[in-house]
Amino acid sequence: MKGFDLDTLKRGHRQRDPDLLLDLYADDAELVVIDAEHPPSHPLVLEGRERIGVFLRDLCRDEIVLEVGDEVVGEDRVALHVAFWYPDGTQALSSEVLDLDADGLILRETIVSAADRGPLTELASTPPES
Repeated sequence: MKGFDLDTLKRGHRQRDPDLLLDLYADDAELVVIDAEHPPSHPLVLEGRERIGVFLRDLCRDEIVLEVGDEVVGEDRVALHVAFWYPDGTQALSSEVLDLDADGLILRETIVSAADRGPLTELASTPPES
């Protein structure tokens, strides 16, 4: 196993670089998203790098701050949080589990995400320094 590149994942999120992130996925990867619009009984399921790439490009086009934290890296699985700060003050947090193939590429990613509906001034936390 060549190993998962956590530094590339963090850099891809910080720089909002969908191509850098997409390089971490296997060709036959699957992305599962559970959020307010996609409940557990009907999650968003994207199969293949091409469809995942569209999702990542959409995510990275917004002027948001993304920060990866609380990562735990195992031999074939990674768990982490991604914090989002949007320009309108909305915050979101996703909890993610990445199942890795023998080469350390993401084979399956499951994302569970929740977001605020109020302005940043109502919240106690602030985005990290860039």
